[in-house]
Amino acid sequence: MESLIKLRGPDQFKTRRGRNLFWVTFEHVAVRCIQANEPCPPICWQWLADISPFIGDEDRSALAVYYFLLEASVFIHSVMQARYESPKPADALAAVPQVLERLATVDAVDMPYYLLPRFPTQGYLWNNYRCVRALVYHAVVELLDFASSAVAGEESQHVRAALQGLRSASLEITHDMVQAVLDNLCTDAENDPDTNTHWELNTLCWGDTLKHLWAVSNIAEVSGVGSRQHKQVDRLLARMYRHLGIEGPQEVNLKFKLSSNMDTG
Repeated sequence: MESLIKLRGPDQFKTRRGRNLFWVTFEHVAVRCIQANEPCPPICWQWLADISPFIGDEDRSALAVYYFLLEASVFIHSVMQARYESPKPADALAAVPQVLERLATVDAVDMPYYLLPRFPTQGYLWNNYRCVRALVYHAVVELLDFASSAVAGEESQHVRAALQGLRSASLEITHDMVQAVLDNLCTDAENDPDTNTHWELNTLCWGDTLKHLWAVSNIAEVSGVGSRQHKQVDRLLARMYRHLGIEGPQEVNLKFKLSSNMDTG
């Protein structure tokens, strides 16, 4: 990961329209770390700290999203540690209050600049934020699910109530994210065909994440919560696959490998 960041410096790997692909690489590093439940390497934090003084006002919101990706990688790593490295559900339960407190901090992140992007070519960054936010919720739901088996009585009801609410929120976030990705793919193809490869490069890197999204959508089947939202998510994912001309997540991964070398000159 560190060698990849060092290799693709700020002035390298521009598209034929002059767009800088360093940020694309940076996001790919963050995404891969998040998908592997690993914190981003220190060089990612150092690079953002070094570049921050040179970021213009119009890009401040973008910088906030990049920092969010790094924070999310640390957060998901800690949640998964509590889930999989705790020998007993009761040990995982002890981590729940801190996890929920940090989740509230994640939820407080507000980037209105990207709700209505001034520059459509920056819209994919908002998608990345929404994708990672869905994964954050998914990790917390998994931890609560595991921890809830260790409690009983009134405490159990409290944990299960929090779990049910988070499941519903997770489905809503997943629904919004998938719709945003689909809309941006269509918008880009209509407005600026020359940037379509660039958009595909960013969107298709989420092949592994789509597998997570299927798991999130299936939460409704297991819990009986939000069946209507569950059907909406399934329909949106199916539309995305049809739009990309593929059959499922495995083919997304293959197509990304083929697409990632198309526009690096």
